[in-house]
Amino acid sequence: MNAFVAVLSKYLGSNETGQLVVQFAEIENLCKISIEQGQAVYLSIGNMMPEETLDFIAGKTPSKAKFIPGVTARKKLAAPINDRLLALAGGPANEEASGAAPPVPPVVVSGSGSVSPEKTSQVIEDFIDIVGPLGTVLARKILEKIGGSADNEMSVQLYAAFLSMLHAEVPVEQQEEFLRRHQN
Repeated sequence: MNAFVAVLSKYLGSNETGQLVVQFAEIENLCKISIEQGQAVYLSIGNMMPEETLDFIAGKTPSKAKFIPGVTARKKLAAPINDRLLALAGGPANEEASGAAPPVPPVVVSGSGSVSPEKTSQVIEDFIDIVGPLGTVLARKILEKIGGSADNEMSVQLYAAFLSMLHAEVPVEQQEEFLRRHQN
């Protein structure tokens, strides 16, 4: 477990409220993550919006982190982003109520930029073919959890997180083939 995942895991899923301030080695501005009762409800770096911040911190190396308890969020996203933060940090992307999270296999998606809605639809259709009609509900819930949409382009990093979470729901004997079809 890398240091960033360790720091995130300590505060995400806990019952703490405050602001996690992270200094990344490659950038001057601080990343501020607002946490309410263990749920990351907002984040930013400088003047970047949350979505830009998530894309920007992917692959960055944190050098320092400090939690300031009691700081309440001035702004909130529609849904918590714990899973997306953990996925970007290289940690488990789906926490369970017990606080223990099963390992999520690393998914490598070639290229940079964004993934088309058509490609997202293809992976969802394939997922439904494998797991059955419940796949529609599972895929939608996973997209909601990570803040993605099947109707819009998504960043390569977000697509990788989505694919990882779908992969975990596919029967073990079909997981390798599922990834082979969709990670490139």
